[in-house]
Amino acid sequence: MRKLLLALVLSLGVVAWARAQVNDVVILDRLFNDDSDSISSHIKAFPIVLLTDNKVDGDGSDPEFANRHAWFASYDGVNVAQLPLGTVGWTASFDLTLIGAPASPRKEAGFLLRIEMPWGYSEGQFIVNTDAGEVVAFGWPFPFYSFNAQHGLSYTSGQTLHMGVKLYRDPADSLVKVVYQAGGYSSPALALDYQGGLGNWISLGGYLQVQIAPNPANAGAALFNNISVVPEPASIAVLGLGVAALALRRRRR
Repeated sequence: MRKLLLALVLSLGVVAWARAQVNDVVILDRLFNDDSDSISSHIKAFPIVLLTDNKVDGDGSDPEFANRHAWFASYDGVNVAQLPLGTVGWTASFDLTLIGAPASPRKEAGFLLRIEMPWGYSEGQFIVNTDAGEVVAFGWPFPFYSFNAQHGLSYTSGQTLHMGVKLYRDPADSLVKVVYQAGGYSSPALALDYQGGLGNWISLGGYLQVQIAPNPANAGAALFNNISVVPEPASIAVLGLGVAALALRRRRR
């Protein structure tokens, strides 16, 4: 009977984990819209997203910096998912191919990471770019990490690079931590730089950004393939075991 109860609880945990997996995205077009008459498009066919922006040559009105287009994990394809960050951690990954035509001025793409704050949210980035070849994470309160400096990893336009992030609250010290992954390398588990006011949710997504240049051929495209945003199975298993232990103890009584 105990084995049956344990199997049932673990099965429920597996079902909950499967249902918690994200199976759609929402597109947020023109988060930066400094060239309003560029020709942008997107294709959404989860687990694939393609973002493009062409003729990014400026529209004659300040500011003339860049255009940015993004996607975020979603359960319904309409609303950005606010994923609970507590006892359950989250892992997101994709295969990114960024093309810059030309490579300079900068085209960049990668992760956008939002975390709840008292004033709304703060945003971090984990990106590659076409002009400096960087593979780098930054954006307060997310800790800075350079794969160029730590692993000698560099990015070139047109390269496909597997990238991932893991965000979780470490039960050993209750700190929210992140692990960055790129090209088979992983960062250490890095505590976020600000802990006291962190909220209870994160949103995970990706973006393309194209800097403006006085060149009608200036364009960029980012293909995100094999997108995956899932809760940590280990976290679900631990929760299931805890529930099973509690149920067994009550049965003994």
